[in-house]
Amino acid sequence: MTFHLIIALLLPMFLPIGTAIAQSDKDDAAIRAALQAQAVAWNNADLDGFMSYYLRSDKLKFVGKNGVQYGWQPLYERYQKNYPGKEGMGKLQFDIIENERLASDVFQTIGKWQLVRTAKDGSEEILGGYFTLTWRKVKGKWLIIADHTS
Repeated sequence: MTFHLIIALLLPMFLPIGTAIAQSDKDDAAIRAALQAQAVAWNNADLDGFMSYYLRSDKLKFVGKNGVQYGWQPLYERYQKNYPGKEGMGKLQFDIIENERLASDVFQTIGKWQLVRTAKDGSEEILGGYFTLTWRKVKGKWLIIADHTS
């Protein structure tokens, strides 16, 4: 066999690997862009924009210090209550530690969050912690289906 024939026979076996890697990079970038867009929306006191990256469903899960909460609407109302207005929302920043594909339509993101805002006494308040997000691709858009934030 000639070298060119061997390459021609072997090349199709490796093309799917390259395509899968390219798709993974594209999805990783899309999720990172979604988190950046969420931070921008939050920092503009646009709660609707921030929440647009969560699955709008009763199946959405949020896990925090008070346990598990289900549903998009209760999460929206929780954010409204705990972070009222632009001052209450402050400035949010995300730092992604890891973004890993778990299935063709599922990613898990682990990261840190920091929020700087004005406290009730007028001083600067710095809050922060870690998060784990589970994303699912729904109708071509990556959406958070589970959020564990501490």
